[in-house]
Amino acid sequence: MSLTEKSFLVEVPELNRKFTVCEGVMSPVQTSTTLFLNLIDDLSTKLKDKNVLDLGCGCGVVGIAAARHGAKVVSVDILENAIASTKLNVEQESNEVQKRISFCRSDLYNNLKTLILEEEVAFDFIFFNNPIMEGEPVKGTAVDSFAGKNFEVNHRALDGFKTFLKPSGVAYTLALTTNFPMAKLWTVEHVKKALPVNFVCDLALSSVKLDDGIELSICLCKAQENKT
Repeated sequence: MSLTEKSFLVEVPELNRKFTVCEGVMSPVQTSTTLFLNLIDDLSTKLKDKNVLDLGCGCGVVGIAAARHGAKVVSVDILENAIASTKLNVEQESNEVQKRISFCRSDLYNNLKTLILEEEVAFDFIFFNNPIMEGEPVKGTAVDSFAGKNFEVNHRALDGFKTFLKPSGVAYTLALTTNFPMAKLWTVEHVKKALPVNFVCDLALSSVKLDDGIELSICLCKAQENKT
């Protein structure tokens, strides 16, 4: 059975088209995706010719949105079906957008290290539409909806900011803002503790209320000396 035989189409109204989602890949119809698409619209004038890493790209929605604004995007995911989904969806874009997007199947940054060394690429922006649930995937859920034991995936991703961001670069990642501790859900406090030394975290403008006292927000992360 080919990778694409078990797939479905999902309408993404913000991008005015349907996207192919292969089996085991998170649907882009998520509050988190909407937050990132709104963020990219806000950043639209800053993205042209910038190097963007779509980390954990899923079916490619976030990277495609950035490329439409002129960014040079590397779409990365550990799942073969995610890269397959992204490639199929990029093929439906204009030639100009297609030229701006490359693909790398990788466990976070592992296979990017060779790419960086060969092409001397570092990123102006990292978009990490990350899982917020602790633990391993359960049967019937997308593999990329869980962050592993003790949020291991998110910790490794944030630690990589110090290596793969330019000194003037910024990274955006998801977290919950809450008035009480939540052991099994990724919060802003988790982000602050997981960031490399001398990195700071601010809340970006994009957020949405989920419940009393709980919001899903995008955090802006950058080196402390970065004044941009």
